[in-house]
Amino acid sequence: MDQTRAVPAPVPVTSDAEVIVVERTYVAGLRASVPVTEVRDWTRQALPVVAATLRDAGVRPSGPPMSELRPRSDGALQVTVGYPVSRPPVGLALTHAVLPAGIAVRAVHIGPHESIQSTYDRLVEWLTGHHRPAGPALWEQYIIGPDVARTAAACKTAILCPQDGQPAEAR
Repeated sequence: MDQTRAVPAPVPVTSDAEVIVVERTYVAGLRASVPVTEVRDWTRQALPVVAATLRDAGVRPSGPPMSELRPRSDGALQVTVGYPVSRPPVGLALTHAVLPAGIAVRAVHIGPHESIQSTYDRLVEWLTGHHRPAGPALWEQYIIGPDVARTAAACKTAILCPQDGQPAEAR
C-alpha cells in the first residue's frame, strides 16, 4: 500500500482582483468614526451588538457581516459594521449603509485581519494598473470571520471597491 500523500499547496494570502457585478445591499449596523489603528477592535466589539439587536427584532441577516469604510479628512475612518438585510432597518437602534448595485472590483484576503494590508496594497496596485478609481468607500465582507474560523489563518475577507457611475449594465 502506497503511504505517500499529496501535500496541499499553500493557501495564497491574496487573490488577484477581479471585476464583478454586485446587487444593491442594505447593511444594518453601527456607525462610528474610528482611528485606523482601532478599526479591527471596534468591529469585533460592534458585531455582537448588531447581531443581538437584529436577533431580538426577529430580523435574519441575508449574508455574512460587512463593513463600509470611508476615509475622513482627519485621518480616521467612518466605519459602518453590520449584516446585510433585505431592507433598511426601521425602529431599531441601528443605522444602515448601502452597497450600491453595479460594477465593483474585488480582492480576497485569506488569513488573519492583521495581515490584510497586503491585500489592500494589491487592490490599489490593480486599480492603478487598470485605470480604475478607488471610489469614496471600500467594503469588507467577512466571508469566514474570526467567529467562525478555526484559526486566524482560515479567515477569508473580500474587499470590494464599488466603481461609482458604472451600473451593472455597463459591463
